[in-house]
Amino acid sequence: MIDFVGIGSLLVAVIALWVAWDTRRKSTQHIVRVLEVANGHERSVEHPQGSHYFHIYFRNIGLAFPTMWVSLGFREKDGKGWVSCPLEAIDILTGQSHPCATGVATGLVVKFGLQSYNMNDMQLRFLRLLSDLGKQEAILTVYCAGYRVTTVAASGWRERTKESIWRMSHAILRKMGIGYYASNQESRRSRISIPKIKLVSLALKGFIQGLPEETGNVQRKQM
Repeated sequence: MIDFVGIGSLLVAVIALWVAWDTRRKSTQHIVRVLEVANGHERSVEHPQGSHYFHIYFRNIGLAFPTMWVSLGFREKDGKGWVSCPLEAIDILTGQSHPCATGVATGLVVKFGLQSYNMNDMQLRFLRLLSDLGKQEAILTVYCAGYRVTTVAASGWRERTKESIWRMSHAILRKMGIGYYASNQESRRSRISIPKIKLVSLALKGFIQGLPEETGNVQRKQM
């Protein structure tokens, strides 16, 4: 006979060990999780001509960060050089940009990003070198006080799988005329939606593709 009591006890022990390990890890290491990724084009009073943006939100679930930096890195097309472009910390309430985030306590959500109106010519030239995220091994790297904490892949099989699921889901919505593609946006069919997928690759590609359109009409910082 199957010893269900023994199996249950073993499962409880395994879960208890995992919880203890996870709790210890969070109390002794710097750990962040990606909450949301977004890109798009927006206009404002300060920037009436509009600008493109790439935003990524992190939640700190480990030790507090005295200072936190994030940078985008990738290989050049010939594979010989490595390009690095820092992201700016963006205040969620005021929208003000800073080189880094300070005092990131456990549980706090921080926002980093790239905003075309706030980029100089060298940064724009570097970003246009990124045409294939997979082949150029694009990654986002998180630093604390100058030390690398973790990396977030902007390519790889996981991102490709998530992107395929996202595209397939939208194809189904389009085919069935529901969700975003419902002819009557006030109908019940329009309320059907697909779960949000944190697609760093898709958001980053969308941001870079929008950059050439505005190089001549957006006021940027001078070097």
